[in-house]
Amino acid sequence: MTASDVTVVGGGVIGASIAYHLARRGVDVTLFDAADRTAGATVHSAGQIRMHHADLFDCRLAALSLPTYERWAQRIGGHCGFAAVGFAFLADADRRAGVATIAAALTDLGVETTVMSPQRYRILAPELSLDGVGTVAVEPRSGYAHPTRTTEALLAAAGRLGARVVRSAAVTGLLRHGATVTGVRTAAGIHHSTRVVIAAGVHSAALGATAGLQLRLRTRRVGWAIAVAAPPAHVIIDDTLGVYFRPHGTDRVLFGVPLDDWDPPAPHDPARPDTAAPQQDRIDRAQRAVAQRLPALREAPIESAAAAIEAYTPDNHPLIGPLPGLTGAYVCTGFSGGGFKVAPAVGAAVADEIDADHPREELQPYRPDRFERAAAIAPAVAYRHM
Repeated sequence: MTASDVTVVGGGVIGASIAYHLARRGVDVTLFDAADRTAGATVHSAGQIRMHHADLFDCRLAALSLPTYERWAQRIGGHCGFAAVGFAFLADADRRAGVATIAAALTDLGVETTVMSPQRYRILAPELSLDGVGTVAVEPRSGYAHPTRTTEALLAAAGRLGARVVRSAAVTGLLRHGATVTGVRTAAGIHHSTRVVIAAGVHSAALGATAGLQLRLRTRRVGWAIAVAAPPAHVIIDDTLGVYFRPHGTDRVLFGVPLDDWDPPAPHDPARPDTAAPQQDRIDRAQRAVAQRLPALREAPIESAAAAIEAYTPDNHPLIGPLPGLTGAYVCTGFSGGGFKVAPAVGAAVADEIDADHPREELQPYRPDRFERAAAIAPAVAYRHM
């Protein structure tokens, strides 16, 4: 039997960030992860670090996280693999006003972003075909980072600050006494805690159910592929075609492979998550779509591909906050494919809420009871695909 003041369940980038920020505040914290190394959705994240979102809440969390990625070695220690190659959001002419709205909000948040015509952007990115693009928002400080290195650096930093990181230790249930959480059950036995943070991705709903909690989550399989080709200058999200792609080093391109596979079962063994590659026809279809924008990809050989199962919510935004009905239980999951870029800010804010019992304004929109309150998050701008 073991104990700590706070238990974090889940060793992906979100759980790692929460554990690090709690330990940084001097909190007695233990993190349990089913795998023996970083695994699951975090490993197969595309690693985008970009600020442009369709809603202002996500913009804020991303903007708050960017300085940590930029100064990782000084703030966290180790290396996260951040490459500040820049980011460009491509949209059609009908979305000019919306792009300008988000860009203005980002500027107010201290993010350097410039809206320009496709003719002007062509000078910066001559490798792209910009047919159908009516406006472009460029963020020179954005880019991409390495998800596994990022997570491992956070866990190592948490350990240096006194956190206990227990791997190969699946949490099988929450323990409660009446309306209060008392700890977790693991394969190795009981671990007592007065506060438990559920950050277990696709396994969060099943874990909550062991204490009679219902989390509004469903699963979705997502994928990407890497091709050997001259990369684009920037990380790209193309709202006109519904594709994303980015440099992967100096001679590779990583691009998204839409799978549209909803509600696959979560892996039976959390330590062995789904890593099956996307079907070849899906990869071929995605490659053809991206090649409309990046012609160098047309005949490029595929080097590798991967897929993972992500946890999604009804409005595609995470559940963050105390769980009504169970004192001491806190949830931080369901990032719907968007957790990596906001992990530093989320971890810091969650740690503040747990340690100081101080509600953070930037987390208010994400409360887990928002659907019961008819307060689902709606986009500020109606993009075609974002």
